[in-house]
Amino acid sequence: MVETVDDIGLVQIRADRFGELSLEERTLGYHLYRAAIAGDRITYDQRYRHNLEIKDLIEAILGHARGIDGPALEKIRRYAKKLWIHHGVHNAITSRKFVPELTFDELGAAARQALANGAALCAGGADCLPAKLEELRRPIFDPDFDPFTVQKSPPDGQDIITGSANTFYQNVTLADLRGFRDRFPLNARVAKQGGRIVELPYRAGGGGTEPGLYAEELGRVIGHLRAALPFAGQAQRVYLGHLIRWFETADPQAFRDYNIAWVQDDPTVDAILGFIESYGDARGAKGTWEGIVSFVDRSRTEMMQKLAQNARYFEERTPWLAEYRRSEFKPLVANAVTAVVETGDGGPISPAGINLPNDQSIREAHGSRNFFLTNITDAVDAATGGRLTREFAWSPEEAEEQERCSPHTLPALVALHEVTGHGSGRVLTDADPHEHLQQFYSTLEEARADLVALWHLHDPKLVELGILPDSRCADAGYRGFVNSALSGLRKIPEGETIEEDHIRARALILGWAMEKGTVAEERRDGHFYLRVADPQAMRRALGELLAELQRIKATGDVAAIRGLVERHSTRLNVAWRDDVIARAARIGVPRMFAFVSPRLVATMDDSGRITNVAAEAPASFESAMLEWSELGRQAP
Repeated sequence: MVETVDDIGLVQIRADRFGELSLEERTLGYHLYRAAIAGDRITYDQRYRHNLEIKDLIEAILGHARGIDGPALEKIRRYAKKLWIHHGVHNAITSRKFVPELTFDELGAAARQALANGAALCAGGADCLPAKLEELRRPIFDPDFDPFTVQKSPPDGQDIITGSANTFYQNVTLADLRGFRDRFPLNARVAKQGGRIVELPYRAGGGGTEPGLYAEELGRVIGHLRAALPFAGQAQRVYLGHLIRWFETADPQAFRDYNIAWVQDDPTVDAILGFIESYGDARGAKGTWEGIVSFVDRSRTEMMQKLAQNARYFEERTPWLAEYRRSEFKPLVANAVTAVVETGDGGPISPAGINLPNDQSIREAHGSRNFFLTNITDAVDAATGGRLTREFAWSPEEAEEQERCSPHTLPALVALHEVTGHGSGRVLTDADPHEHLQQFYSTLEEARADLVALWHLHDPKLVELGILPDSRCADAGYRGFVNSALSGLRKIPEGETIEEDHIRARALILGWAMEKGTVAEERRDGHFYLRVADPQAMRRALGELLAELQRIKATGDVAAIRGLVERHSTRLNVAWRDDVIARAARIGVPRMFAFVSPRLVATMDDSGRITNVAAEAPASFESAMLEWSELGRQAP
């Protein structure tokens, strides 16, 4: 760990083998890296309308800090790190606003000193600063002003749109959207103007298309992508061209063309760029910017490829009805990869695995690509050192077995979640499932993928393929999953509701298993434990839930998923959470982890041609984030 910010552990991720890539591949990676950073500011604005003003103010103070009171400056520095980690003033996991330790007066004094030191804090110089600070007083310091960036369980008198402070919607209520169909499914703001509902697309403009929201940022992204094209493979140039067209025009067909071409390629260096995941929208429709650049980890990709090669085998052994099974399988691309940079919705809080595209019709007809981010899981393993396992396992014997098996079960569960989870099943409805299942779709899909992974963990094929060393590790994997679901509650340090879809999904699985009597709450020495006495009985119970979730997804049964989510997934067991937080603190494990990406540094000759690109650890998280801010504003 590089450092701890409050209860967040910042972990440096490594890209040690980047230097083994060819110069052409490293140059491609550099231009994609710059494109990912160029879009990073978009995420701040999507999450809250005041985020960019606050970010720019705080960074300007840090850049002109001479003479600022030392204790106040340290409080500003800690606040800045949380802003960067969460991409704004709301916690990325709980969605709840956090406030700084410093006072409004301390911020004002620091801002005035920074202004005297030459900081450009507002357009009118010293005269405009008091008004600017007053405008930001409540957005920064009042936790009850715009308290949630996304709220899927709003209080009485609000709905999931009006209760959320993100900018996907403007002057719109959920009732206004009854019968509304998104023309730009992922990349537009929905607003009410003159009594009419309109979409304001995110686009740079060009080719006869007017610029839209985020035109400046997307223009820079496009510039870096154009610089990347000469170093990309032939197939890669085609789909990067579709991506550029999407950023220029916001045309959903361009994004569909991109995804169809993208799933059929398997380059060493590639990127996920754009408005991809819709977890940040309570309605589950609009995508948040993310940029992830990675390269294939050839030494560790065998497991992913074995699962991809056996996708049909696993599909045929799912517990749902045959009519919901896929019958056609395109070759799946599945790799272990090393993440080089993660921006926007992709980091610094990172997934361990990725399956894309999200469009169900493309998955079924053209396949998907699957990624296991090995350097992310390596970093967490190094930072925790098995302490959580030993603390939350029911017995020393179970802890020993989980530690023996976890180097195999944890990667297997991530890979199964992505390859055989998200990539499985078929639907019977005409529209994409999220249109029918609304705000419950993401929770369902994450639970479904977790359940597919757990179901297949007990398949003897995994031992046959060498993914698990023996069948006993499947039992250990079940116990580890349950313990992880319990210890993961430390990510929600306050409140009584669960808003994040991955945690909601695990709560759904755990609630169902306890309802069926296959997971039991135990108390010992004043602490809570979750015990799995019979993993096979738990598997049978989870198979029932998995079959039901696939039926719901396939048929669009929104009433059924609403009932399951409201019964198991929205309310937090506060007693468990408080116990977990205390125990994690006692053993020195942070509440959550965020990741510090390497820097890519390009060396150029006198003509501006890149002669070398190296991956380096930044001097600090702060220096890395300030560099992103500078690079993000630079023209390609």
